Amino acid sequence: MKKQRRYRLRKEVEKAKIELSANSYCELDLSELVDEDEFIISIDRSEFEECNKKEFDRCMECIDEIMQKKGIKTTQIDEVMLVGGSSQIPKIKELLTKKFSSSSHINDNIDCNLVVSQGAARYAFEHSKGMIRSITEVTAHPIKMAGVDGNHTIVEDGTEIPHEHEIYVEVTGWDVQTELFEGDKSLGRYVISNIPKEDRYVMFVVQVEEDGTITVGGRLSNGNKCECKAQIEKKSNDEEEIQIEKEKIEKFFAQK
Repeated sequence: MKKQRRYRLRKEVEKAKIELSANSYCELDLSELVDEDEFIISIDRSEFEECNKKEFDRCMECIDEIMQKKGIKTTQIDEVMLVGGSSQIPKIKELLTKKFSSSSHINDNIDCNLVVSQGAARYAFEHSKGMIRSITEVTAHPIKMAGVDGNHTIVEDGTEIPHEHEIYVEVTGWDVQTELFEGDKSLGRYVISNIPKEDRYVMFVVQVEEDGTITVGGRLSNGNKCECKAQIEKKSNDEEEIQIEKEKIEKFFAQK
């Protein structure tokens, strides 16, 4: 197989691996690789896991070997951070959860690809022998604000952090609401309430810390801080919903 075709095949396989991390089924279109009008291979997640069983087992063996060399037990691990794209494979998460379930928290809320880049940058810095003088932390994704006088990108990606941004908002009622996004991911809705009648403008203050933590605050037009709360939608649990529906049914038949 020519190098170019081998490369394209690897790209298709990588694409399928990523897709199977989110879906139970995917298709590989290899038509261009075999010079046929249509050559599509379908694969489901169970087949993928069976094909890679040895690799998954080897991953767990590597963890056991490292912990044995360092004399560490699973009960001494407080948190397991999933780093790198392959850490998002459901089977990997399942095996790690099983291995560390008794004592550790599996943290998959971080940007698994970003931390790899950060680690590579720090490694390069430490081994640069003075060629690199400093590392500047920057935002990985743009931060956007929606629902307040339209949509705005308030912090561009690549902005040096720590960083603070203020955006003035006109007051049209008793409170002012907005929704914040990091890239396409919603960070939640925020509201400034109990605004004095004389204030026609308030400020949302978005702070990005050096570790990437994002906080949102509020200020009145005179510069004084005011309360800015994150809105949490209260959802009834399944038992409550079942009980409500049960009462409706009983009431209906009682009227017959």
